[in-house]
Amino acid sequence: MKPAIQFPSFHSLRAIAQAVPILTLFLAHPVLWTPTVTAAERPVQSLEEIRQVVESYVAATEGFADDRPEIRVGSLDRRLRLTACSVPLEAFSASHSPRGDTLTVGVRCTAPKPWTVYVSARVRHRGPVVVTTRALARGAVISAGDLRVTRKDVSTTPGSAIQDPDRAIGKRLRRPVSAGAVLTENLLEEVPLIRRGQRVELVAGSGMLSVRMTGRALSDGAAGQRIRVRNVKSRKVVEGVVDPAGFVRTD
Repeated sequence: MKPAIQFPSFHSLRAIAQAVPILTLFLAHPVLWTPTVTAAERPVQSLEEIRQVVESYVAATEGFADDRPEIRVGSLDRRLRLTACSVPLEAFSASHSPRGDTLTVGVRCTAPKPWTVYVSARVRHRGPVVVTTRALARGAVISAGDLRVTRKDVSTTPGSAIQDPDRAIGKRLRRPVSAGAVLTENLLEEVPLIRRGQRVELVAGSGMLSVRMTGRALSDGAAGQRIRVRNVKSRKVVEGVVDPAGFVRTD
């Protein structure tokens, strides 16, 4: 015996009729099936690109024309997940240390989703300085062989550091220094041309009207320095400037 054919009920036919227009709508507009992109699936901004932007910005704003500074960019947290920027990143100065060798750079993105991060950077400018080739005692007169020029981080060297060896040659040390010491202006003094108690020639006036006398120095004196001299004949004390030729020119 053949099984009886069962026809859909009235309610089933009604449900199918209601579903047909909805199915047709989905087929005509497939965009409605586009899945939603979660935050974890969005493109992530390269941290290396941020670091390069910071380095380029610091080099452009802190560098010298003839000496590219050494730049150390602070590390970024590898867990940082920023939306990839669809426009060029922008860098700006956020803060500067009192010494000027450390700064904070801001990097921002304006699209598609704005964000800003702050990155620290250390700048080291290396410049020429004069250092000693050997240990020297107090009172030693500097010669060319005692010096050499090297490059150091100028942010860690004294502001009075000597850069040109000619400024030190022929001068004497005020105190002892070790080998490799950076020479500074306050470490050096001129070698006296005249010693205390030495008989010197006093010259007053100039040219055809100059008067020359004999005196005795009351202190040491280098070229260009003012010293006091006692006139041997009159016993009068006068002041004058030590001439590079070795005499004292009075006022």
